[in-house]
Amino acid sequence: SKLVTFRIHRFGVDESGTMYATYPSRSTTRATWVVLATVVMVAAVGEAQDLREAFLCSDQCVEGELPNVRAEENRFLIGGLFSASGTSAERKAHSSLALRHINDKADGWWDDLLVGPAAIQLELAFNNSGCSSTAAVPAAFYQSFVSLVDGVVGASCSGSSASAQNVLKLFNTPMVSPSATSPTLSDKASYPTFLRTAITDAVQGPVFARLCRRYDWRLVAVISVDDTYGQGITAKFLAEVEADPGLGITVDSNVIIAHDMADTVDFGAQMALLRRRGVRVFLIFGHASTARNVFAAFHALGMDPASHVFLLSDSATALDLWAPEGEAVREDVRAAATGTFGISQQPGAGVLFEQYQAAWRAETQETSFDVDGDRTTMNAFGPASYDAVLTYAMAVDDMLRWGHSPYEEALLVQTLFNNVSFTGVSGAVSFDGNGDRESGNYDIKNMDGLAFRTVSVWSALDGFVDLPNANITWAGGAAGPPSDGTCAPDRSRPCPEGPDDGGAAVGLVVGVVC
Repeated sequence: SKLVTFRIHRFGVDESGTMYATYPSRSTTRATWVVLATVVMVAAVGEAQDLREAFLCSDQCVEGELPNVRAEENRFLIGGLFSASGTSAERKAHSSLALRHINDKADGWWDDLLVGPAAIQLELAFNNSGCSSTAAVPAAFYQSFVSLVDGVVGASCSGSSASAQNVLKLFNTPMVSPSATSPTLSDKASYPTFLRTAITDAVQGPVFARLCRRYDWRLVAVISVDDTYGQGITAKFLAEVEADPGLGITVDSNVIIAHDMADTVDFGAQMALLRRRGVRVFLIFGHASTARNVFAAFHALGMDPASHVFLLSDSATALDLWAPEGEAVREDVRAAATGTFGISQQPGAGVLFEQYQAAWRAETQETSFDVDGDRTTMNAFGPASYDAVLTYAMAVDDMLRWGHSPYEEALLVQTLFNNVSFTGVSGAVSFDGNGDRESGNYDIKNMDGLAFRTVSVWSALDGFVDLPNANITWAGGAAGPPSDGTCAPDRSRPCPEGPDDGGAAVGLVVGVVC
């Protein structure tokens, strides 16, 4: 593309809702201008008000004043793409703590990093990208054109990370996400400057298959959201089941929920159909709001908890499953979810992680967060958010020691992919050629009626390792795991009990998938 230069003096939404774009000169490709013009046109037809918060970034999602010019040469500016509330806001707080630890050269944390004549201070500029693909685009443009960031931490979700990366890659700006897990983001042709300190769901899907096999659950139904996250896990789970016939798992039904209905749809009809088909094991690959609606339907139908079991992906394995922020506790959901299994990235292990728990408890004053140092209540992606900032510090330190400027974008990306390797608060951190974290464990959690408790740890090396004295709560007070209800010789069909809708596997689509 022909190189063009344009001047942008301001970039945002005025009080009337009209978007404007003008700011100091920056060279870029014609493709960048086309994308920017597209955003402006979308806003002009009525979406400006929806995107206002992402552009202007209210006081709730900004730490200090956003800089209007590129940081001085002794500053390295990291943009943060997070939500202003909930678990994503906690991850933002972990990133802020990392910044303080790295910049303070007398606190015992990383005091040998970024020191000497060419010492650099890190800065953070936050924008609210939410968990929204729509909001992530203008937030990424804001950081590219207004904040002029050198790198980005975030976004919180896979869909918003993919959208933000489509902007940031135009400027060769690296992006390190602590919680975007979709395997789709491993495609370097599409997401060339994306890395993550989270574990890719390419691992999570197979772990679910192994968990089903461990408890001899052969007949299952999958309920998933049609976004990048839900379909990424579903694809890996189905591929694992197909590739390993020894697992003996049959997927009876695959229920796909349109992402724009996942928070509100009534699952009563779908759960009634799955009950008639005799399915007792349900895997939910979606978010807490999706699982909440499934459990509500399960409870409303009077289905027997003792004869069913649910397995939840990491985004649904959260306390806000039955206690949404700002809302009353959903006792129907909590009752139905008791005995459920969930999975989450292990936040960390070992001495350094224990020291970090103590620092988090002592140094973080956020009253809305649980800071009691209990690894089962610290957000699973919190330490990975800390290590995402630390990743940049390690890369910049390497470049300074080699005599290079950390503002050389192409070399910074190369350093992140090929040279960064360290032990952080979340464990060993290094990246493969796709930007995926090369190691990491999963906590297997069980809902005991009050909270999700870790009962086992899964690793690629050791498989499942049960924690000492970890007691599993089974739904309905049962003494052991429920049967999957299969009786056929090959265990592929349920026992005959009540109406049946046929022997073939079915795929259900709820809402309009687009």
